[in-house]
Amino acid sequence: MFRKSLAPDQGMLFIFEKECLPGIWMKNVRFPLDILWLDQNKTIVDIKKNALLCGAYCEVFYPREGSKFVIEVNAGFANKYQLSTSQSVEFNLP
Repeated sequence: MFRKSLAPDQGMLFIFEKECLPGIWMKNVRFPLDILWLDQNKTIVDIKKNALLCGAYCEVFYPREGSKFVIEVNAGFANKYQLSTSQSVEFNLP
């Protein structure tokens, strides 16, 4: 929240204790994002491309399936890297 931008090679990772249906909204976000929901195996279960900024109303975006991780990246990232559901994502947690 309140960031003016996000570097092209960076993202924001949200980790949940267990799989759930985490709702994501764009309140106080100043640029559009792609939102990736991943299950406990780091497999993409849903993607919201080009989530737009809030106006008078903030839409809440939910995944179609349970998710343990959410990654937010710049809008266009999912298309640029041809991401789709059922693909695995690799990242290491500390």
